[in-house]
Amino acid sequence: MLRTIIEKTKEMDERYRRALDNNKRLKYSLITISLALLLALTANKLLGIVSIPDPIYAALHTAALFMFIFVTFYRVSPYFDHPYSPDPYDYLKLDEETLYIGKDAIPLQKINKVVITKLPKVTIFSLPYNHVGGKPPTFYFDHGFYLSLHNYVKKHLPNVEFID
Repeated sequence: MLRTIIEKTKEMDERYRRALDNNKRLKYSLITISLALLLALTANKLLGIVSIPDPIYAALHTAALFMFIFVTFYRVSPYFDHPYSPDPYDYLKLDEETLYIGKDAIPLQKINKVVITKLPKVTIFSLPYNHVGGKPPTFYFDHGFYLSLHNYVKKHLPNVEFID
């Protein structure tokens, strides 16, 4: 089961990279198309090559401009289903009896296994056996916090098993 979670996490990382590459290709294609349409519409308006009624011209121009602006600033958030926090201590909190991961609260006595694994671009933190709403609490964070978070969890939860 644990190997399956780690393999699925790595598979999800690979899917993310492929989706990001596809997204970049699509993004640049849409930017090119919207810019070409904007230039063609502007050139047509200035040179009068084809007669386009003003309402249609305005609609086409607005659509092309909106597409250009939207696609230019559109960004895929990392790792589809799980939140990303550059600093894990902003997302993970511990008190005397409870571990908080975002809005999820898990009693400390129910936590037996913790996944902290480095992926190519980020590190994953997950509680594979403590499901909240049908899913294990999981989030991603920057590699720089890997060792400190590992030690922090080990200090406050000395009896848990770490899955790397």
